[in-house]
Amino acid sequence: MKIAAACKKDVLSDFSDKDIVFVFFEIAKNKISSVNEIPFMAGTPEQCADFLVKHEVDLLFTPCISDEEKNILDNAGVHLICNLSGSVRTLVEAYLEGTLFDNKKYF
Repeated sequence: MKIAAACKKDVLSDFSDKDIVFVFFEIAKNKISSVNEIPFMAGTPEQCADFLVKHEVDLLFTPCISDEEKNILDNAGVHLICNLSGSVRTLVEAYLEGTLFDNKKYF
């Protein structure tokens, strides 16, 4: 499994922000097995979806995202957990521990 998140200085960011990197977490046996960072120039949701598909991402962590962006990523086969904020690594670790939830489901 591969989890991705756009970030600035390890803090979750919108993929349309400038000067971001995508952090890719390879997950094996419910643990982080490797972490890679790849710069991403802000672009359209379609370009983001293509970038994530190219890098074989299964799950994207993101802050607020429009319904249109959700549909584009969903149609590309990229699953989302939205309405998040904070340290990317902490979010991934919480997900693996089963303590992370999508805030929109609760509010």
